[in-house]
Amino acid sequence: MDEQKLKNQQLGNFLLAFSDVLRGQDPATGVMQRQMFLQEQEEERQAKLQEEQLQQKLKGYYENLPEGSLKNFAKLMLDAPGGYKNLPAVFNLQYQQEQKKQEEDQYSASIDSAMREGLIDQTYGNQLKELPIELGYKLYSQSIFGGAEEKTANQRDLAAWNQAKADFDAGKISQEEFDAATEILGADSGLSKEQQIINLATKLYAAKDAVGEPVYEENEIQERLKQFANTYDAYFAIDLGPQD
Repeated sequence: MDEQKLKNQQLGNFLLAFSDVLRGQDPATGVMQRQMFLQEQEEERQAKLQEEQLQQKLKGYYENLPEGSLKNFAKLMLDAPGGYKNLPAVFNLQYQQEQKKQEEDQYSASIDSAMREGLIDQTYGNQLKELPIELGYKLYSQSIFGGAEEKTANQRDLAAWNQAKADFDAGKISQEEFDAATEILGADSGLSKEQQIINLATKLYAAKDAVGEPVYEENEIQERLKQFANTYDAYFAIDLGPQD
């Protein structure tokens, strides 16, 4: 608040207090009430100013977004109730995308480095790049530090997964079947089909939501287990022969 405005306010308080005295009212009470009213007005003014400043920043952020799915999502957020207040959700999504891209670049670089150093061959390395990062790192680690039998099993299973992926890309199998193939590939090396089914069933039955309720119904679990077994038989029970 500038000096002239403060002087005007003080003069106004004095005149209003004097008016209270002429009406036989307690001037102190009137002054306190008016001060509280003025303070509330100032707080509202500051809040509105901050809101306008934030809106300008968010508008600038939105306008600088590159054209694409993220900007389209931001447009949806702007059109929803709340307008610019919804844009932090877009910030969060952008951050997640950038983090994911950084992780993918690091993963790809580590595989490239291993191929250059001769730790894994190029064909196997390129196959690892197609996997989800966590699963790819697991197989990569087993390929570097595991025994010969484990390496052979990993390469065989990865070849089976690649066949499942090719069939999925060609529309020959469903998303659920391909997900089952990925789950089988991620299982601990050396486990039998039966043990993998038991492990999957245990995980599905134990899954709980935020309020402690089961995530899956009994029929959903049985369908998942059936799908898992069918995918295993279709791809991973087949001896594909030694993999280079």
